[in-house]
Amino acid sequence: MDMLEDAGFDLEGWLVRKTSQKLGRKEGTAFVIGNGVAKPEGLLTATGVTEVNTGHASQLTPVGLIRLETALPEFYARNAVFLMKRATRGLIREMKDLQDRFIWDPGIRDAVPPTILGYPYVECIDMPVVGAGTFPIIFGDTRAAYTILDKGGISVTRDPFSVKPKVEFYTRKRVGGQVVLAEAMVKQKVSA
Repeated sequence: MDMLEDAGFDLEGWLVRKTSQKLGRKEGTAFVIGNGVAKPEGLLTATGVTEVNTGHASQLTPVGLIRLETALPEFYARNAVFLMKRATRGLIREMKDLQDRFIWDPGIRDAVPPTILGYPYVECIDMPVVGAGTFPIIFGDTRAAYTILDKGGISVTRDPFSVKPKVEFYTRKRVGGQVVLAEAMVKQKVSA
């Protein structure tokens, strides 16, 4: 109790910020790989999402990426993004298409944002690394495909009575997520 009163900064506010950061990381992971049991259903674990093979047993291929991009129904392509880990983006930066052009456009010309095959990408630390049998890339209109339900943010209850002279803090957050339109995205499977 004394530390809360005597601290030279807002200790309770700091605790809430740190808790929010940790919960945010857990939410991000659940939105990608959650199993839907006491957590959100993940983008990668949802059923009904079209899988497109890379054409190689353990690597990404330019042709596999092109097949992934063209497997998405045209209606969803206008808002589509690639979702992948940063290391996966690094592998794609080195790839060339069948005309020997880099498929990753770094966007250094005319202040254009970087794209892959003409589409923006989002780095997601919770996506798997490239390896046999993994799904390292999602492509689609993720806003149409996935719904997040956030019930009011984080609630914090301060309890200075239960364990005197200590103060306990209870945090709670209700959040859910689910693929609601599987046809709005496709996922790349590293497989021949």
